[in-house]
Amino acid sequence: MSSFGSFLVCEKGLPDNEQIKKDFEQDDIKPNKLREKYDLDLKFKEDFLTDSGEGQNKFNRDFMFVALNVAARANEQLVTGWKNFHENPINNKRDQNMVKLYLQINDPKFRGCYATDVIKRVVDSDSSNVANDFFASRKKDKSLIFVDDSKKLDEKRAKQYIAWDKAKQAKSKKGTRKYHDLDESPDVRKNNIEVFKAIEDNREIFQKSANIFVEEWKIIQPKHLVLFGGTARKLLVSMKETDAFKKYPELCQLVDDSIGVYHYSYFGINFEKWFTTQCKDLNDKIVKKGW
Repeated sequence: MSSFGSFLVCEKGLPDNEQIKKDFEQDDIKPNKLREKYDLDLKFKEDFLTDSGEGQNKFNRDFMFVALNVAARANEQLVTGWKNFHENPINNKRDQNMVKLYLQINDPKFRGCYATDVIKRVVDSDSSNVANDFFASRKKDKSLIFVDDSKKLDEKRAKQYIAWDKAKQAKSKKGTRKYHDLDESPDVRKNNIEVFKAIEDNREIFQKSANIFVEEWKIIQPKHLVLFGGTARKLLVSMKETDAFKKYPELCQLVDDSIGVYHYSYFGINFEKWFTTQCKDLNDKIVKKGW
């Protein structure tokens, strides 16, 4: 579980967000300044899994947080061991992003909650790549998402992968394409090995991710789900159609009742404006739900 999940506990956190605003009334709020002022240490609190479970180390089933995937560069090592937000201390940009994620859940009621990914062990900092790989970027048509083992739509999937690949290469104006144009011969799979292998790999990842998520849910037994981002929500909702989820109507209902919050990057505004205007979105939605 530690390669795709964690618990929301850290060595030294922040005061609540309202106190931060007061403390910075005369200064700009920036991630590095928060670290310096409060001696913030987001490393996973190692004794969380071994102590008696009191205070901040108490296991919390009230919420389970769900993000999309490991949002790291492809050349970064996959996180192993218990970490917060797939922590990678050698990547300064990721370090800043961890602070932003922490601020979104900076509330005592979230301490000790479990957090995980919808898509397990896929490392990519560009969520649009993940959305394309698992067909979550198609706005209304969900037919190509890998909810079962059927291969009857694989040629259509292959054509979509190739179209996205062409568009990406044309936009970047550099690099080479991953896939050749589809050779629609009787041996279409044999003559287009790369694209059909990608389809097979992603189908397996999606199905395994659904099965693992069910096991996580059975272990954690959360009261509520909080989903980060529209792509994570779309894929988790699609997982309700998998055999793994269909066995558990109560899990499917939990997905239906979940709260979705936008990732900080969605707003396209500077950090301080985001923090002062949007960072309370999750708490506002929880209040509205009456949780």
